[in-house]
Amino acid sequence: MQRYIYLQIYCHLSKEINAVKEELEKANQCSINHIKAEETRRQRLEQRNDALANEFRRLKPEIVDAQKS
Repeated sequence: MQRYIYLQIYCHLSKEINAVKEELEKANQCSINHIKAEETRRQRLEQRNDALANEFRRLKPEIVDAQKS
């Protein structure tokens, strides 16, 4: 009888442990997705910043000329 109770407790705890593992995996995947999204956003912002800096460098001579006039 005691062995049966231990077996039931073990089964219950195993189910609980597996449920917690699944939740941790989901949370971990969400974190990974969030990090990937932030990295993609940062890369887009860097590209945009580079493009704007290049455009400014290209227009700078025209700006200087306009200021002289």
